[in-house]
Amino acid sequence: MTDIHQIIKKWVDSGKTAETRCELFDAIRSSYTYAYFDHPDYLKHILSHMNAMNEINSNTKLIIAGKHLDSTAQNLSRIDSPFNRNIHSNAPRTYSSVDNVLNSLVLRYPVFYGNPVKGAYSPQLMKDALGYDPSYLPTITPPCYAIMGPAFTSAKEIPKFWVLHTWGVNLENSSTFDAQRFVKNGILNRPAYHEAVYDMLKLIFTGAMHIEGPVVIKLPLIGLGAFINACPPRDKEFAIQIFFEGVVDILTMLRSDQIVVELMVFEESYCDYQVFKKWHLSPYTQALIKNHSLIIRTGPKWGNLFRTHKWPSTDFNVILVNAWDSRSFIGNGGSKDKTIDGAMVSSTGPGKELPNSSFFHNPFFSTKLLNPHNWLIF
Repeated sequence: MTDIHQIIKKWVDSGKTAETRCELFDAIRSSYTYAYFDHPDYLKHILSHMNAMNEINSNTKLIIAGKHLDSTAQNLSRIDSPFNRNIHSNAPRTYSSVDNVLNSLVLRYPVFYGNPVKGAYSPQLMKDALGYDPSYLPTITPPCYAIMGPAFTSAKEIPKFWVLHTWGVNLENSSTFDAQRFVKNGILNRPAYHEAVYDMLKLIFTGAMHIEGPVVIKLPLIGLGAFINACPPRDKEFAIQIFFEGVVDILTMLRSDQIVVELMVFEESYCDYQVFKKWHLSPYTQALIKNHSLIIRTGPKWGNLFRTHKWPSTDFNVILVNAWDSRSFIGNGGSKDKTIDGAMVSSTGPGKELPNSSFFHNPFFSTKLLNPHNWLIF
């Protein structure tokens, strides 16, 4: 059995000096069978600055809903949140131990597209770098959580920003854990799916409320791309509708003048036009647009999450929400990954406009994530 505490110790030791951090980074980078990053020199520049890495490590947080944790989390403190009220739900719920969440943080596949992509990396080199063999990982089914931390960028016109990494309900194919949990006999469990999507959105808004000052959340359509491939056709419209309604419901409930959501619709084909039109024209959506709490940006130009043109003013903190995966490293397939996750971390494709340090939110660099007392539990 893999001893994650030995792995954690190895990672903490690797973060003590600029030299050891760079050695770890080079070891991970050389484990891939292709050029994973477009901007490795910039990342090594960040690694060499102790203040920058301390800021990343100290301020990168795991965010999780306490309702999904079992009694092993009873001694961990909770944060005040409008979402931590006990609301009755008929949806089936899974409970996770603290150790299960830790295992899911530590024991991840370097590249995972519904299944591990073993040809993308050398298992032996990854084992040498990180202390575990990604060829032999246990089945881990953690609740959804988010990791949020500050990111530095080489785009000179952009100040430091935040990246929040989380994932939607994964119906990528019929064999995923979520597909087996949410789809039975070709029918989507709508109450369970509804609660899961709202839980994911609550993670994002909890992250925004943790930042001091006004915040702009740049939010892509998480879970509405490849993650609904195996969604029963009759339920796809429902899945799209629930995401849009969740954004409006939470914004309306919070009534905050400190949070603005920019909904980034890069691929308009991801959302059924009639559903989108009905939602866009609803009085609740229009009220949020009118008071500037909600901005909708569409198409490859304006809906590009990484576009630096018309970046919010420096009066605002900016959170870019990354569509991560429940089993992969942050960044997943890097330069070979055509999703938001790959573009975010490797600075390829649409992400080329915003090279940044969000790869260091992985727990082998942000090791303070691995102390449950540092988690934001609501």
